[in-house]
Amino acid sequence: MSERPEPRQRWQDVAGLAQIDVAEALSRAIGDGRLDGDRYRNWLAMESALCRIGALTMDAAARWHGTQPDLQACALGWSGHLRGQAAAAALDVQAMGDAASVSALPLDQWRAFIESTCGSQRAGEAVGTALLHGHLSEGAMRPLLGAIRSLPFAGPDRSRYLAKRLEPVDEGVREQRKALLNAYSAAALSIGAQRAARWYGEAMSRLLAPATS
Repeated sequence: MSERPEPRQRWQDVAGLAQIDVAEALSRAIGDGRLDGDRYRNWLAMESALCRIGALTMDAAARWHGTQPDLQACALGWSGHLRGQAAAAALDVQAMGDAASVSALPLDQWRAFIESTCGSQRAGEAVGTALLHGHLSEGAMRPLLGAIRSLPFAGPDRSRYLAKRLEPVDEGVREQRKALLNAYSAAALSIGAQRAARWYGEAMSRLLAPATS
């Protein structure tokens, strides 16, 4: 496994920078026509897979907090929320017809990391990866995701996932999640977020690469 990154930033700062980077990449792809129906479908498939990975992370967090009912309930609720997003993305993919492909994206590496850390003392790093992905619909990404919903290939039956990602999180739920996150070190959350930001950036570079002739 690669050397662990240094926690030089809060996970919130890592997420903010990732939001800007991904929004800029998607904006460029929209501008030059690279974000077409096929790439959008593949992106939805990737998002569905990552939401499922995030749900597995929160399932493991719930087991970790078995003696803390409030934290366990929060983790289970978070897991269910992510599975709902994964299902919406999968429905959008199905509505677009042909099967999507995410084989070229580094999802196996992401999942393997989660499986190796969730039940260990490095569980906070695993939670940090889920945080990063979960917050990629915030900040600079919100107007961009809204704009994608207006594109011809993202009709009402192909943008259910985007609608779910743009739904505001209830303030009570936010407070419960903050309490859960406080159970982990800020450094661990930051390290996990940095790792996920790198993997997601690599995935988007591959996903949006110009077609080879």
